[in-house]
Amino acid sequence: MIPKADYQIFYSLLENTMTNKKAVLLSGILSSITAVFTIPLHALQLGDASLFSVMNEPLKSHIEVLLPNNLTTPAHTIHARLASQSAFYQAGVEPVTILQHLRFKTVTHPNGKAYIEVSSTQPIREPFLNFVIETEWPTGRLLRQYTLLLDPPAPTSTPPTLDLDATQYQIAGNSSESQTNSAASQHHQPSSTQTETYTIKANDTLWEIARDVRPNKSISIQQMMIALQALNPHAFINDNINLLKRGKVLRVPSTAQIAVITPQESSELLAAQTNDPNTLTAPPLDATHQASPIASNSQNSADRLTIVTRVDPTARGNSASQTHTSEVAYNSTLTVTQEQLDKAKRENDELKSRLNDLQAQINTLKRLLVLKDEQMARLQARLEELEAPETVPQQSLTQVP
Repeated sequence: MIPKADYQIFYSLLENTMTNKKAVLLSGILSSITAVFTIPLHALQLGDASLFSVMNEPLKSHIEVLLPNNLTTPAHTIHARLASQSAFYQAGVEPVTILQHLRFKTVTHPNGKAYIEVSSTQPIREPFLNFVIETEWPTGRLLRQYTLLLDPPAPTSTPPTLDLDATQYQIAGNSSESQTNSAASQHHQPSSTQTETYTIKANDTLWEIARDVRPNKSISIQQMMIALQALNPHAFINDNINLLKRGKVLRVPSTAQIAVITPQESSELLAAQTNDPNTLTAPPLDATHQASPIASNSQNSADRLTIVTRVDPTARGNSASQTHTSEVAYNSTLTVTQEQLDKAKRENDELKSRLNDLQAQINTLKRLLVLKDEQMARLQARLEELEAPETVPQQSLTQVP
């Protein structure tokens, strides 16, 4: 039998050994976790991000590169890029689609300091960007998360106006003869700023023409309509935006010419003309030929004489006038309806896009919660395993004679 005093000493040593074993294991786990999140004091680091763009503009931001004095790393050896999806999920950040358009470039400032230039290939229409950047250099690698808050664009203080640059919207020729030239002659002799032309056909509306000939969808149909009217006054009767002359050739304005007026201003101008009872829409009137001998006696008002012959009260009477009025009202209603449908479609598409983004974020959060639960379960099981008493040494002690 082992003396009671020796047994107590042996049991005390065994208990200290088990306690030290737990401490060493926990210390190893904490050291591993700390190594993931700790950056060496003498390694490259990333500073704050400076933002130089607002919403609806391509992103432009600079991230400061902090180099310690003892680290001689040329700027061209520092490579930055968007982190992998696994790094995003570990940081709890959703890798949304817009982040794929970000570009990273290491630049050296004239003062010798380096920074990472972050830009985008498309305008950023979200109020904030949340992303993880991965930076590599010959002796290390660094991950860091950034959140950029974009300010909305500054509102314009210019009141609605149609005071367009006369040099940009100058019509070829000053006489009435230049307005009555055939479509073929205008196609063969375009002006220096002309990029495209369109010949007005029967049943054409300015809404449809503007929708089809606008350079891109960033330009609203209302902008295009106002620009077409300003550039082609000879194609409208009494400067009425809804009264087109069939056969006239429209010069399509350039993007710079269209940008003279904002979408909001163009909508206000179009609404003012549409709501005016004297500017109801009508089908394009024929301006390609003159159907009456009387029209040939006047050179200065050839187009208007053609219109008069098409609305002969002695030939049509009151019934024709009523039919024309009904058609004008129908075309006006159709134009407004087309505008409302187009606006509703754009808003619906935007809402669907935002809903898809929110659903994707919810799915990501669910996956992160599952991962957290699994990680907590593993840690809890490991902790219970460490805290479980080891009875094998005690049994061996009781069996000693």
